[in-house]
Amino acid sequence: MSLPRNPIAFDPSKIQAHLQELAAAAHSLNELSDQLTREIAEIESTLNKLNVGITACVDVESWADEEGLVWNTWRLAYMKEAGKWGFVIEHLNGHHHFPEDDDYEKWLFKDAPREHRLRAIENIPLLLEELVKRSKTVASDITGKVSYAKSLAASFSAAVLKKPGASSQFSHDDLKK
Repeated sequence: MSLPRNPIAFDPSKIQAHLQELAAAAHSLNELSDQLTREIAEIESTLNKLNVGITACVDVESWADEEGLVWNTWRLAYMKEAGKWGFVIEHLNGHHHFPEDDDYEKWLFKDAPREHRLRAIENIPLLLEELVKRSKTVASDITGKVSYAKSLAASFSAAVLKKPGASSQFSHDDLKK
């Protein structure tokens, strides 16, 4: 059964007026958005000059249903994307009982939906804090790995320089033979 449809009445002059207002608003939005993108690019450039090479992220907005089964998260990250380090906005959502249906999207900051760029900006200081924490953790990990690598290298050198069955060491010339 189909219901009769009455066309929605409209006033052509109101539509034209609204379109003109929308055009002016779109122009303003685009100019301001471009200005915002330039400012964020300056921040990225400053971070990139530090050559940290560490990925970090912070939640911008997170939501879950009452049981915690269905979830949705927007994050701001600093990572390498498309061969360059910079800000990335990530969107993750899913259902804990159906992880195969989880969804993940990411955009370079400048390409992300405008409303999510606006929400993410306020989290840049938190992301900077997270980068500092992660940098310290990774530096500590590297320190331990350097000690391990030195010991490993010494073991390799000692094994190669000893003649089988003798306590003397090879000379550099012996290694070339």
